Amino acid sequence: MIRKNSRASRDTFVHLALPALYEYDAIGNDVLGMYRCLKSAGYHVQIHVTHAAGSAARYARRLDPQDPCWNDPEALLIYHHSTGWSEGRELLSRTQNRVVVKYHNITPPRYFEPYHEGLATLCRDGIDMTRWLASLPTVNEYWCDSGFNADELVRYGISPQRCRILAPFHRIQTLLDITPDLSLYDQLEHRTVILFAGAVKPNKGHHRLMDAFALYRRRNPHAILLLAGAMDPRLTPYYDELRSHAAFLGIADSVVLTGEISNHQLRTCFQMATLFVCASEHEGFCVPLIESMAFRLPIVAAKHAAVPETVGEAGLLFDDGDPWVFAEAIDYLVESDDLAAQLARIGQNRFREVYREQVLRRRFLTMVQEVLH
Repeated sequence: MIRKNSRASRDTFVHLALPALYEYDAIGNDVLGMYRCLKSAGYHVQIHVTHAAGSAARYARRLDPQDPCWNDPEALLIYHHSTGWSEGRELLSRTQNRVVVKYHNITPPRYFEPYHEGLATLCRDGIDMTRWLASLPTVNEYWCDSGFNADELVRYGISPQRCRILAPFHRIQTLLDITPDLSLYDQLEHRTVILFAGAVKPNKGHHRLMDAFALYRRRNPHAILLLAGAMDPRLTPYYDELRSHAAFLGIADSVVLTGEISNHQLRTCFQMATLFVCASEHEGFCVPLIESMAFRLPIVAAKHAAVPETVGEAGLLFDDGDPWVFAEAIDYLVESDDLAAQLARIGQNRFREVYREQVLRRRFLTMVQEVLH
């Protein structure tokens, strides 16, 4: 058992480093979850970034690779890796702290190349830095969101014994506790809501979801496809392409791209959804899948990347994103109350046993103590 405020934690500094901190993205939630967990356990904690936005800025300070804090061999640095970061490379080259790399995966640049070369370059830089990290002898351990991520690091030459699985912290309890947005609630009531949540990016499989939804909508003209997630202005050509594709399929009036929404609106999306669909082609974990489990939503998903590992037995999984297969699965779950309820129950139990915050906290603090001692 981890004892709160032990002498070891009171005397120990833990540093969390990443290029940018945003409170409501998956990596930001993981970092802030670690921060709060370590604070409550009595550790001295500091987040170091190049950039922080909004309310997250109060938790972080500007990274200075020359800061004397990096000279402490008893301190722990948890470096969150998801992109290239020149200042982070400088930090890792000189720090005397014990070092853990938390690997969140890198989206392959091919997904961004048709839409924004700058984003594709960031991905290529991230892959280059992953190779560099794999050769860095000062890293004690690599913590990965999923076994899929760990397997990728092993292919870069890292020993499997140095890779450990640690699912990311999240904000799901907040979503469960807050009130829904009543205006959005009224708009979605009495509709069959097919939901996918997550930032609108080219690796997320939106075209395939639209293809499947267009087939399903022939049977249920009252259904809507709700794509809940923020849009990066740099990917405007991709959004235009999605809207054109919806118009081509004749479903433009039934596909909703929300853009950035509040926590209350996101909670309403999950509360009012009939089921959750995921045709994403590349995921290092996919937090919206476990959000769906917490809200007792049955899942239909393609077996890509880390998705089947995250879902477990809480959904219907298929080897590819064939739209006919997806459409049939959606229709089957909408019409089969028994199967939908069974998958919802399995998902909720999986969330409570594997992904609940208390479970993550225990595992995280155990792993921290093992690295420090």
